[in-house]
This record gives sequence, structure tokens and C-alpha cells, in this order.
Amino acid sequence: MKFALMLFMFSSVTYAQSLSPIGIWLVADESAKVEIYQAGETLEGKLVWLKEPNDKAGVAVRDDKNPDESLQSRPLLNLVFLKGFVKHKNENKWVDGTVYDAKSGKTYSGWIKLVDENKMKLRGYVGFSLLGRTEEWTRTTP
Repeated sequence: MKFALMLFMFSSVTYAQSLSPIGIWLVADESAKVEIYQAGETLEGKLVWLKEPNDKAGVAVRDDKNPDESLQSRPLLNLVFLKGFVKHKNENKWVDGTVYDAKSGKTYSGWIKLVDENKMKLRGYVGFSLLGRTEEWTRTTP
């Protein structure tokens, strides 16, 4: 019995350590898919699918709210908007990243936490983690 309990505990720890946010995620409102990938020592994320990739005129949606005018003409599709997330001592959390919100043109501090293999939470905040918003994303296919 002790052996079975120890084996269960070991397998649970191994499973928890093997969780990774790398992959394709459907955002909370299902309007976009994001690919999270390793970029050197950090994680980044880019938009790989948009429910509405074009505006009413049929032109690709642009980063028109960006405070840097030279970036306002870049398309949102393939835009890297999650940057700099590093592994936290908690095996299922990545911290110290930034989240760019193309709807407002603002950049926030952020963290990513895996709930399970197919659910993750992304939190963007200003200053303190208490002052922000959390979304739950679902793992999906490209």
C-alpha cells in the first residue's frame, strides 16, 4: 500500500512538472488563437488566427491603436504581444512578462499560470497583480 501511494505521489509530481504552455490557445472570447513558444530563455506569444482578420473594407486589421505611429500600419496577424515570460519556482507559472493589448495600445505586466494541460490563465496588470484582469484560455489546434 505504501508503495502504491508513493508511486501515485511521484507520478503526480512528474505530471505537474511536465505541463507546458507551449502550443496554440483559444482566447476567452474565442476571437483569436495565440501561439505560445520558447524564445531563448523566455516565452513569447503571437496571434496566429483572428475570427475577423479584415476590417469592413476587407483590409487586414492593423495595430492602429499603438502609441508608436511607426507601428500602427503593422497587421495584427502574427503580432508578438506576449513577451519575456520566465519560469517561476512554481512549476506551472511564468512571470515577469508583458502583455500588449492591441485594442487599447497599452502594454501591461503579466503572468501565465497553467490550470491543467488544456487550460491556462493569463493575467495582465498595472503595477500590482491585484490591479488587473485575468482571462482563461483553452488549448486548441491551429
